Amino acid sequence: MISAAWRVHVIGWLLLLPAAVLLVAFTHYPVAATIYTSLFSNPKAGRAGVWVGLENYHAMVEDPVFWQAVGNNLWFAVGTNGMLPFSRLIVNAPIRTSATSAIAGPT
Repeated sequence: MISAAWRVHVIGWLLLLPAAVLLVAFTHYPVAATIYTSLFSNPKAGRAGVWVGLENYHAMVEDPVFWQAVGNNLWFAVGTNGMLPFSRLIVNAPIRTSATSAIAGPT
């Protein structure tokens, strides 16, 4: 006979299983496959990709275009996320003023 506590745990894991499968299928597997594939050269029409190890990463780090792209992304991240608190203040100031006057009533 299966105990009630064990049945509850099994049902909980079975309910969690579809979400876990989708998470692995759409996030973890693509990342792992990309890292694995990046360790090979590009396959050509007549030959398969050749193992190059970390050579692709070495070439990437030495490429000035890569560092330009990293810099552009950092500027974008700092610009968008750094301005977010100020934009919230600007947008919420009129709302807060009108809400405060509506709550306080006529003076």
